[in-house]
Amino acid sequence: MYFDGASRSPDGKKQENPKNNKAGIGIVFVTPDNAIITHSFALSEGCSNNEAEYEAVIAGLELALQIPIEELSIYGDSELVVKQLHGEYIVKKTSLIPYHERADQLLSQFRKTHIFHVKRRTNARADSLASLAASLTLPDSKTITITIGERRVLQPLKEVSDLVPILVVTTKGENDEDWREPFITYLQHGRLPEDKVKRIEVRCGATKFVLWKDGTLYKRSLDGMYMRCIAKERIQEVMAETHAAWGMDIIGPFVPPSLAGYRYILAATDYFSKWAEAVALKDIKSTVVSEFIQTHIIYRFGISESIIMDNGQPFRSDALNKLFTKYKIKNNHSSRYHAPANGLAEAFNKTLCKLLKKMVDKNKKAWHEKLQEALWAYRTSHRTPTQATPYSLVFGGEAVLPLEVQIPSLGVAIQESLTEDESARVRLAELEALDERRLYAQQNLEIYQQRMANVFNKRVRLCSFKKEDLVLMVRTPIVVSRRTKGKLEPKWKGPYVIEKVYFNGAYFLITMDGDRIIPPTNARFLKRYYP
Repeated sequence: MYFDGASRSPDGKKQENPKNNKAGIGIVFVTPDNAIITHSFALSEGCSNNEAEYEAVIAGLELALQIPIEELSIYGDSELVVKQLHGEYIVKKTSLIPYHERADQLLSQFRKTHIFHVKRRTNARADSLASLAASLTLPDSKTITITIGERRVLQPLKEVSDLVPILVVTTKGENDEDWREPFITYLQHGRLPEDKVKRIEVRCGATKFVLWKDGTLYKRSLDGMYMRCIAKERIQEVMAETHAAWGMDIIGPFVPPSLAGYRYILAATDYFSKWAEAVALKDIKSTVVSEFIQTHIIYRFGISESIIMDNGQPFRSDALNKLFTKYKIKNNHSSRYHAPANGLAEAFNKTLCKLLKKMVDKNKKAWHEKLQEALWAYRTSHRTPTQATPYSLVFGGEAVLPLEVQIPSLGVAIQESLTEDESARVRLAELEALDERRLYAQQNLEIYQQRMANVFNKRVRLCSFKKEDLVLMVRTPIVVSRRTKGKLEPKWKGPYVIEKVYFNGAYFLITMDGDRIIPPTNARFLKRYYP
């Protein structure tokens, strides 16, 4: 805590009676994470400089006890006050004795305090606040309090040139006006709204915002991250990405089957949080897939916007079509024989199989017993694309692992020491921060995907077609172990006509006479046909 007091006469001349002076005090708190809390008060009665210094100390100590603070380091540029509080100087002046006694009483309520004398330039911020309050011209018996609330000091724009934009969901009011406009106008032109309430709201809130060169508004979070502010109409667009799409796939058959006769794993992965659901099955039927979607996706996470799956027979049935129609879910089928089209599901399949191999090293037929344990390990592991665990993005906090209970971790020890009310407040804070956590994960995911796409595209020779082009398609099924009729067997079949062009290099084909429809096929399995 830095403190300072200032006393000056209204006309600049020395006053015989200090009561005729104008006095003010300034207090600056610096938290362990370098956050700044500043207060400035104009005193209702005049006083001497030393009395103003004591007023500043007392006001600061009272504020510190309200926060509350147990340990406090105190810095002031008044050598007299500091050494009197240390006990090095005796308080001889009668008018200062009540101040000293009050300051001692407040200091005794802290567990530990340290008091230091510093030069005026080190105490410049508190000195400026005290001078500001003392210089205000006020009617007699009129009290004014200038409080710069708990906030972070705005940094110069040159220090935030490496902003990392993050979409922030924030709304101010229910009208159609863009909530960002008042802050942008104030930061850019210094103009405030006409409404008194909005003037206060904008003036106080603007300290948390930064306006970048291109007119984009960013908000500085408590951890120092600069978050991009978005318009109200984009809120649903951004938040809808949570559990908006799932990728489904079938793992197996496992040969030999497990001890209980299970041969397959039906798995689904959320494209945003990377949360995964999986069940062991003895046989794959469309009715089982339909039940899995309802039980493990819809009933747990709500109705998804879309589900991506391959062209396997269990994923093409009337039962599934009825389910998707009922809940208005988009059923997207990936391109045939092109694993990247449903890359998330394929990646999870590999990860899950690796986990199961490590868990069933001795008895490989017991993999079905370790499936849920493998899912637990996956859900609580840090995922590189989102820089978070799937568990934290779904529930708002990290899971307590079994090992943390057996050998209590710091988190468990802290949780056990909390009261019921404190635990509720901690959980509420986690839930309030969940949206921001998810938006931060979404930003990391987009950056990761762009980075991977850039690396992949460097090695890919782009091949594109347009509607009504004639193409040949690789003869399928594409199975390495498949016996061929010999080296003279054609590797391409067709020609086919491109009926529709999809996003990311997938094409819908029909035969030349239009009587047969070919499922969507990726461009890597096509080549141009020249009659």
